[in-house]
Amino acid sequence: SIFRARGFSTAGFVSWPADRPWRDELLAGLDRHARVERDLDAVREAVAWLGEQDFGDGRGRYLWVHLDGPTFPFEPGVAPSILGERDHATLYVDPAYDGPADGGEEYRNSARVPALTDADREHVVALYDGEVAQVNALASYLLDLDRYLGATAGAWERTLTVVAGTHGVALFDPVEDERHGPAQRLADPGLHVPLLVHHPDSLTGRRILSEVVETCDVHATLLDWCLPGGEDHPR
Repeated sequence: SIFRARGFSTAGFVSWPADRPWRDELLAGLDRHARVERDLDAVREAVAWLGEQDFGDGRGRYLWVHLDGPTFPFEPGVAPSILGERDHATLYVDPAYDGPADGGEEYRNSARVPALTDADREHVVALYDGEVAQVNALASYLLDLDRYLGATAGAWERTLTVVAGTHGVALFDPVEDERHGPAQRLADPGLHVPLLVHHPDSLTGRRILSEVVETCDVHATLLDWCLPGGEDHPR
Protein backbone atom coordinates (compact mmCIF):
# COMPACT_ATOMS: atom_id res chain seq x y z
CA SER A 1 0.00 0.00 0.00
CA ILE A 2 1.40 3.37 -1.06
CA PHE A 3 -0.54 5.07 1.73
CA ARG A 4 0.93 2.75 4.33
CA ALA A 5 4.45 3.45 3.03
CA ARG A 6 3.76 7.18 3.40
CA GLY A 7 2.88 6.82 7.09
CA PHE A 8 -0.89 6.42 6.96
CA SER A 9 -2.64 4.01 9.29
CA THR A 10 -4.59 1.88 6.81
CA ALA A 11 -7.49 -0.57 6.93
CA GLY A 12 -9.96 -2.19 4.55
CA PHE A 13 -13.09 -4.20 5.34
CA VAL A 14 -15.12 -5.88 2.62
CA SER A 15 -18.52 -7.54 2.71
CA TRP A 16 -18.23 -10.30 0.10
CA PRO A 17 -20.19 -13.58 0.15
CA ALA A 18 -18.12 -16.77 0.14
CA ASP A 19 -19.76 -18.08 -3.04
CA ARG A 20 -18.29 -15.27 -5.19
CA PRO A 21 -14.79 -15.26 -6.70
CA TRP A 22 -12.27 -13.25 -4.71
CA ARG A 23 -8.65 -12.13 -5.06
CA ASP A 24 -6.77 -11.85 -1.78
CA GLU A 25 -4.39 -9.25 -3.19
CA LEU A 26 -7.23 -6.69 -3.29
CA LEU A 27 -6.66 -6.02 0.42
CA ALA A 28 -2.94 -6.80 0.57
CA GLY A 29 -0.65 -4.15 2.00
CA LEU A 30 -3.08 -2.68 4.52
CA ASP A 31 -2.33 -2.62 8.25
CA ARG A 32 -5.65 -4.30 8.99
CA HIS A 33 -8.05 -5.96 6.62
CA ALA A 34 -10.85 -8.50 6.61
CA ARG A 35 -13.30 -10.06 4.19
CA VAL A 36 -16.61 -10.88 5.87
CA GLU A 37 -20.03 -12.25 4.92
CA ARG A 38 -22.29 -9.35 5.91
CA ASP A 39 -22.35 -5.56 5.75
CA LEU A 40 -22.98 -5.47 9.50
CA ASP A 41 -19.77 -7.41 10.11
CA ALA A 42 -17.75 -5.14 7.82
CA VAL A 43 -18.95 -2.08 9.74
CA ARG A 44 -18.26 -3.78 13.07
CA GLU A 45 -14.69 -4.51 11.97
CA ALA A 46 -14.25 -0.89 10.89
CA VAL A 47 -15.69 0.42 14.16
CA ALA A 48 -13.35 -1.83 16.15
CA TRP A 49 -10.38 -0.54 14.13
CA LEU A 50 -11.40 3.07 14.69
CA GLY A 51 -11.73 2.41 18.40
CA GLU A 52 -8.13 1.20 18.56
CA GLN A 53 -6.65 4.21 16.78
CA ASP A 54 -4.60 6.90 18.51
CA PHE A 55 -5.98 9.92 16.69
CA GLY A 56 -3.49 12.17 18.44
CA ASP A 57 -0.43 10.57 16.85
CA GLY A 58 -0.39 12.93 13.86
CA ARG A 59 -0.76 10.15 11.29
CA GLY A 60 -3.22 10.20 8.41
CA ARG A 61 -6.00 7.61 8.34
CA TYR A 62 -7.04 5.57 5.30
CA LEU A 63 -10.20 3.49 5.70
CA TRP A 64 -11.94 1.61 2.88
CA VAL A 65 -15.27 -0.09 3.59
CA HIS A 66 -16.92 -2.05 0.78
CA LEU A 67 -20.56 -2.94 1.39
CA ASP A 68 -22.62 -5.50 -0.52
CA GLY A 69 -26.09 -4.08 0.05
CA PRO A 70 -28.70 -3.20 -0.76
CA THR A 71 -28.87 -6.53 -2.54
CA PHE A 72 -31.18 -9.42 -3.37
CA PRO A 73 -32.70 -11.27 -1.57
CA PHE A 74 -34.45 -8.38 0.14
CA GLU A 75 -34.12 -9.44 3.76
CA PRO A 76 -33.40 -6.37 5.91
CA GLY A 77 -32.85 -6.91 9.60
CA VAL A 78 -31.75 -5.35 12.85
CA ALA A 79 -28.73 -3.05 12.63
CA PRO A 80 -27.31 -0.07 14.53
CA SER A 81 -27.87 3.50 13.38
CA ILE A 82 -27.26 6.97 14.76
CA LEU A 83 -30.84 6.71 16.08
CA GLY A 84 -30.10 3.48 17.92
CA GLU A 85 -30.70 -0.12 16.95
CA ARG A 86 -33.58 -0.49 14.50
CA ASP A 87 -35.43 -3.34 12.80
CA HIS A 88 -35.27 -2.32 9.16
CA ALA A 89 -37.54 -5.19 8.10
CA THR A 90 -40.56 -3.40 9.57
CA LEU A 91 -39.84 0.21 8.62
CA TYR A 92 -41.88 0.41 5.43
CA VAL A 93 -44.00 -2.73 5.16
CA ASP A 94 -47.75 -2.67 5.64
CA PRO A 95 -48.39 -4.72 8.82
CA ALA A 96 -51.72 -5.80 7.34
CA TYR A 97 -50.09 -7.51 4.35
CA ASP A 98 -50.44 -11.31 4.57
CA GLY A 99 -49.52 -12.34 1.01
CA PRO A 100 -46.78 -14.69 -0.21
CA ALA A 101 -44.17 -12.11 -1.30
CA ASP A 102 -41.23 -12.35 1.07
CA GLY A 103 -38.40 -10.78 -0.93
CA GLY A 104 -36.62 -14.11 -1.29
CA GLU A 105 -35.33 -16.07 -4.26
CA GLU A 106 -37.74 -18.99 -3.95
CA TYR A 107 -40.75 -16.69 -4.15
CA ARG A 108 -39.30 -14.71 -7.02
CA ASN A 109 -38.53 -17.82 -9.05
CA SER A 110 -41.98 -19.29 -8.48
CA ALA A 111 -43.94 -16.09 -9.14
CA ARG A 112 -44.93 -14.81 -12.56
CA VAL A 113 -44.97 -11.04 -12.94
CA PRO A 114 -48.57 -10.83 -14.24
CA ALA A 115 -49.70 -12.83 -11.18
CA LEU A 116 -48.29 -10.34 -8.68
CA THR A 117 -50.92 -8.15 -7.10
CA ASP A 118 -50.30 -4.49 -6.36
CA ALA A 119 -49.97 -5.43 -2.69
CA ASP A 120 -47.33 -8.05 -3.54
CA ARG A 121 -45.29 -5.52 -5.48
CA GLU A 122 -45.62 -2.90 -2.77
CA HIS A 123 -44.41 -5.40 -0.19
CA VAL A 124 -41.34 -6.34 -2.24
CA VAL A 125 -40.55 -2.65 -2.75
CA ALA A 126 -41.00 -2.01 0.98
CA LEU A 127 -38.51 -4.79 1.79
CA TYR A 128 -36.06 -3.32 -0.73
CA ASP A 129 -36.50 0.10 0.89
CA GLY A 130 -35.68 -1.56 4.21
CA GLU A 131 -32.42 -2.84 2.67
CA VAL A 132 -31.59 0.68 1.48
CA ALA A 133 -32.36 2.10 4.92
CA GLN A 134 -30.18 -0.52 6.59
CA VAL A 135 -27.15 0.24 4.42
CA ASN A 136 -27.72 3.97 4.90
CA ALA A 137 -27.93 3.44 8.67
CA LEU A 138 -24.70 1.43 8.77
CA ALA A 139 -22.83 3.99 6.65
CA SER A 140 -24.13 6.90 8.74
CA TYR A 141 -23.28 5.10 11.97
CA LEU A 142 -19.72 4.43 10.79
CA LEU A 143 -19.11 7.92 9.41
CA ASP A 144 -20.59 9.61 12.49
CA LEU A 145 -18.20 7.68 14.74
CA ASP A 146 -15.32 8.31 12.33
CA ARG A 147 -15.94 12.05 12.43
CA TYR A 148 -16.44 12.17 16.19
CA LEU A 149 -13.19 10.35 16.97
CA GLY A 150 -11.21 12.27 14.39
CA ALA A 151 -12.62 15.70 15.20
CA THR A 152 -12.06 15.44 18.94
CA ALA A 153 -8.34 14.84 18.36
CA GLY A 154 -8.01 17.36 15.50
CA ALA A 155 -7.37 14.51 13.06
CA TRP A 156 -10.53 14.77 10.93
CA GLU A 157 -8.72 16.72 8.21
CA ARG A 158 -6.15 13.94 7.90
CA THR A 159 -8.80 11.23 7.57
CA LEU A 160 -9.58 9.60 4.23
CA THR A 161 -12.70 7.42 4.19
CA VAL A 162 -14.25 5.56 1.26
CA VAL A 163 -17.54 3.65 1.43
CA ALA A 164 -18.31 1.80 -1.80
CA GLY A 165 -20.99 -0.58 -3.04
CA THR A 166 -20.75 -3.50 -5.44
CA HIS A 167 -23.79 -3.63 -7.68
CA GLY A 168 -27.34 -2.50 -8.32
CA VAL A 169 -30.59 -4.42 -8.41
CA ALA A 170 -33.65 -4.60 -10.64
CA LEU A 171 -36.96 -3.56 -9.16
CA PHE A 172 -39.80 -4.06 -11.65
CA ASP A 173 -38.04 -1.97 -14.26
CA PRO A 174 -39.12 -2.43 -17.91
CA VAL A 175 -35.48 -2.71 -19.01
CA GLU A 176 -35.18 -5.73 -16.71
CA ASP A 177 -38.41 -7.35 -17.97
CA GLU A 178 -40.29 -6.23 -14.85
CA ARG A 179 -38.31 -8.64 -12.66
CA HIS A 180 -36.80 -7.99 -9.27
CA GLY A 181 -33.43 -9.23 -8.13
CA PRO A 182 -29.84 -8.90 -9.41
CA ALA A 183 -29.58 -6.55 -12.38
CA GLN A 184 -28.91 -8.48 -15.59
CA ARG A 185 -28.13 -5.65 -18.00
CA LEU A 186 -25.67 -2.74 -18.16
CA ALA A 187 -28.39 -0.18 -17.64
CA ASP A 188 -29.42 2.25 -14.91
CA PRO A 189 -30.75 -0.35 -12.43
CA GLY A 190 -27.37 -2.09 -12.34
CA LEU A 191 -25.02 0.85 -12.70
CA HIS A 192 -26.28 3.38 -10.17
CA VAL A 193 -24.67 2.34 -6.90
CA PRO A 194 -23.42 4.58 -4.07
CA LEU A 195 -19.85 5.73 -3.65
CA LEU A 196 -19.00 7.91 -0.63
CA VAL A 197 -15.59 9.57 -0.44
CA HIS A 198 -14.43 11.86 2.35
CA HIS A 199 -11.25 13.92 2.52
CA PRO A 200 -11.88 17.42 3.94
CA ASP A 201 -8.80 19.11 2.51
CA SER A 202 -9.68 18.09 -1.04
CA LEU A 203 -13.43 17.47 -1.23
CA THR A 204 -15.70 20.16 0.14
CA GLY A 205 -18.83 18.02 -0.11
CA ARG A 206 -21.27 17.67 -2.98
CA ARG A 207 -23.44 15.10 -4.70
CA ILE A 208 -22.50 14.02 -8.21
CA LEU A 209 -25.37 12.26 -9.94
CA SER A 210 -24.66 12.54 -13.67
CA GLU A 211 -21.03 11.46 -14.09
CA VAL A 212 -20.07 7.81 -14.38
CA VAL A 213 -17.36 6.83 -11.90
CA GLU A 214 -15.89 3.36 -11.60
CA THR A 215 -14.36 1.96 -8.43
CA CYS A 216 -11.09 1.39 -10.29
CA ASP A 217 -10.82 5.18 -10.78
CA VAL A 218 -10.94 5.92 -7.07
CA HIS A 219 -7.37 4.99 -6.11
CA ALA A 220 -5.81 7.35 -8.63
CA THR A 221 -7.96 10.20 -7.33
CA LEU A 222 -6.97 9.44 -3.74
CA LEU A 223 -3.28 9.53 -4.65
CA ASP A 224 -3.68 12.89 -6.37
CA TRP A 225 -5.48 14.32 -3.34
CA CYS A 226 -3.34 13.00 -0.54
CA LEU A 227 0.22 12.47 -1.71
CA PRO A 228 2.61 15.04 -3.21
CA GLY A 229 3.53 14.01 -6.73
CA GLY A 230 0.57 11.62 -6.80
CA GLU A 231 0.56 11.73 -10.58
CA ASP A 232 3.87 9.86 -10.57
CA HIS A 233 2.50 6.88 -8.66
CA PRO A 234 1.22 3.72 -10.40
CA ARG A 235 -2.54 3.57 -10.80
